[in-house]
Amino acid sequence: IRAAMLSSSQLGSYDATKSGLRGMGWEEGPQQHFMASLISGMIAQTVVQPADTIRSFLMNGRHTLWGVGENVRAEGLLWLYRGYWAGISRQGPIMVLQMPLVEQIRQLLGVKPI
Repeated sequence: IRAAMLSSSQLGSYDATKSGLRGMGWEEGPQQHFMASLISGMIAQTVVQPADTIRSFLMNGRHTLWGVGENVRAEGLLWLYRGYWAGISRQGPIMVLQMPLVEQIRQLLGVKPI
């Protein structure tokens, strides 16, 4: 489920961001790809962070889903975003490298950009 959440938010937001940037006058090119990658990485991490937090909490070994609910009640929904900045620090560079590379592969194969 986590992988589906990450991939769908990452790829969907990348193409939507590229379209939005194009509407704001950005030309197809490395600057547009970099900015769209950065934004989509942030969106993807925001979507997947609650799943990451819950997974880490449960993998600790002595916690249950009941404990997840107790923590959310006690600390609020922001509890689900523990480790968010560490996740952004990991996700950002991956996206900034991955998506421009995908764009270059598209170009080499003669596939028009979205």
